[in-house]
Amino acid sequence: HLDYVAPRARQNALVVYFPATSVGAAAALGSYNRVKSFARRAISRVFGQSVLAILRRLVFASAAQSSDQTWLGRLAVRGFGRLAAPSDQNDLLAGYGMIWAISEYSGRWVQRYWHRDSFVLYPRIPAFVGDSPARRASILTVGRFFAGNHNKKHTDLIQAFRSIEDELPGWRLHLAGGYRPTESNSAYLRSVGAAATGDDAVELHVNCTGSELAALYRESRLYWHATGFGENEQEHPDRFEHFGITTVEAMAAGCVPLVLGAGGLPEIVRPGVDGIIWNSLADLKRETIALSRDSTRWDRLSQGATRRAMDFDGLAFDRRLAEALRQLGIATVGR
Repeated sequence: HLDYVAPRARQNALVVYFPATSVGAAAALGSYNRVKSFARRAISRVFGQSVLAILRRLVFASAAQSSDQTWLGRLAVRGFGRLAAPSDQNDLLAGYGMIWAISEYSGRWVQRYWHRDSFVLYPRIPAFVGDSPARRASILTVGRFFAGNHNKKHTDLIQAFRSIEDELPGWRLHLAGGYRPTESNSAYLRSVGAAATGDDAVELHVNCTGSELAALYRESRLYWHATGFGENEQEHPDRFEHFGITTVEAMAAGCVPLVLGAGGLPEIVRPGVDGIIWNSLADLKRETIALSRDSTRWDRLSQGATRRAMDFDGLAFDRRLAEALRQLGIATVGR
């Protein structure tokens, strides 16, 4: 959306969570979303929500997918791309003195898509405050319940947990995250609920409060993260975790992370030092069972995770930001 956020100051930095394939691609998707929102409002106002839901299923077939992921949605986005006035990506990017990427992973794709170097400025993750109560035999995963390109693979994790429950007596799986009710998100949440049906050891915490989430972080022993599982990074790099804020939050609280070895997550977790990297569900299940039975190893990794989280706290962020501003030619005074 660089054409909507034009640089106006003498020195400008562009913060990139993840780059679009091009400015033209971003503009096409933006146009598609605006037209889609207008059409949804108009149809809902005239015919009601029930008719809108029926039309969506007829047109896009899959209610659990974001519409731009369906074949018709992709065709529409390409159409908007052809209709859009050409924009000079180089001219737009030239207005910024630096590009700040939130991870090395995002920075690699900035280079690949935009042919620009970037400065990695990891997000600021506050230090975890509060006493840690006795840990429970529980696994936590945190992420929005949505049908977007980089959804959190909740159903895969539920199925993995249920397949090893006999090896984890007394353990529970908690899935916490925000939820915004749309047609596709509602269908996605229903599919997650269906995967957990009949298992009291699997609990969903939809739109839980900050205090509830903090309690889950403090009480859980393990943290699972699977965004990007089953996806092709070369074809769809946006479907992977760009950094992994919730992973660092969990580590700050002393949870031992078991994360997919793709996207930005391997920049956070160092295998065998402060967590586990896995590449298949078989790996995840095997490592989970092993950690559940080895309290000494869990203690070591938990302490390592807490120390590692400090590399992303406020002080670390301030140092990196000061260096980024120095390279931009801006002096800083204090914090």
